[in-house]
Amino acid sequence: MEPISKFKVIRHQPKSNVSYPLIRLPQEYAKLAGEAAYVYKIEYKEKPLFLISFDEDIDLDTIIQQMSNVLLEKRVKELERKVQDLESNRQFRDLESNRQY
Repeated sequence: MEPISKFKVIRHQPKSNVSYPLIRLPQEYAKLAGEAAYVYKIEYKEKPLFLISFDEDIDLDTIIQQMSNVLLEKRVKELERKVQDLESNRQFRDLESNRQY
């Protein structure tokens, strides 16, 4: 899962005594305007995290599992990269220490 946009939440105030937050999707999703959207909220790091779906019948457990798998895969790849960097540094140090001057 990758971010598709970053924006500030806009305050929409249709009447002087009524206001609510408004978010914008990128222009490429303009065709979704007018569609029914289902918004789910969970807490993450003491802040709300929202999932927006255009399908009422979604399996949140499956989606959360898929998100967990993607995050885990990213973490594993980053750890593998760091291990490779450490191994490369160690090999370089070993070569330098064995070098005859």
